[in-house]
Amino acid sequence: MREGCHTRLPVGRPRVHVCGAGGVRWHRVGRVDRKDFSDPAFVGKSIPDPGFAGDDGTADPALTAALARWSQDRAAAPEVLAALTPTRLMVPIVALLGEVEVDEHGHKHDKTSDMAVPVLEAPDGRRALPAFTSLEALARWRADARPAPVAAPQAAMVAYSEQADTLLIDPAGPVPYQLSGARLRALAENRPYLPPVHDPEVREAVRALLAAEPQVVTGLLAPSEGADGVLAVVFDPALDQPGLQAAAQRVGQAVAADPVLRVRLDRGLDLAVLPATAQLPGEPLYRR
Repeated sequence: MREGCHTRLPVGRPRVHVCGAGGVRWHRVGRVDRKDFSDPAFVGKSIPDPGFAGDDGTADPALTAALARWSQDRAAAPEVLAALTPTRLMVPIVALLGEVEVDEHGHKHDKTSDMAVPVLEAPDGRRALPAFTSLEALARWRADARPAPVAAPQAAMVAYSEQADTLLIDPAGPVPYQLSGARLRALAENRPYLPPVHDPEVREAVRALLAAEPQVVTGLLAPSEGADGVLAVVFDPALDQPGLQAAAQRVGQAVAADPVLRVRLDRGLDLAVLPATAQLPGEPLYRR
């Protein structure tokens, strides 16, 4: 590794394109995951009261406005996340045929049926839980689905419980939106999503791993268009080339193994090894 070069640290998950904008085609998986909602009256008949009394089934105006802005300008994504966290979504519940009986005339009749949460799957195997901002958006997707209103963070938790890594909001429109990776985790934890370079937990994790590497002189975490950030590091100028390469590799391994960074980063960090004479473009995150 030469001084001043960049390398991508293998941290986080690959970014997922937004359905409707990135061309991802989602389809229902053959298996629909059954859910036990405890209340016997739920099976084939009703949905438990989620505590949204007076909900008329319309979309939250703030979320609708944020999605409309995002559809015209992808830079408005933070507005969508901010509007999404406190709102209500609808998780679809569909009837799943169970036991069938045949009458004396040879006609088949449904004897039992279950209610289930459908899960969607992309061609590459990624799984998504559909969720909807309104009854109208749900009907666009599947008219026979019943709505289970839940708080948006709870919808994210349902996605995780279904082994889905994506929450697919309004897949049939009016504005499809896809949430995954660190943003989905932030929603599930009911906290605001912060870009990694501004996230205090990310910054502290990076500072700690830089401090743990004795050959690091100083380091800076800066924004990047192609990654979650650039980790610019100046190592001990007394190191020879093999020593410099080994130190940089240890930093990369520490980033990849850090439990906080593994869940807070989607696209990883770019590692920039700078010469000792370099002027860092900002206040260092760490200085020995």
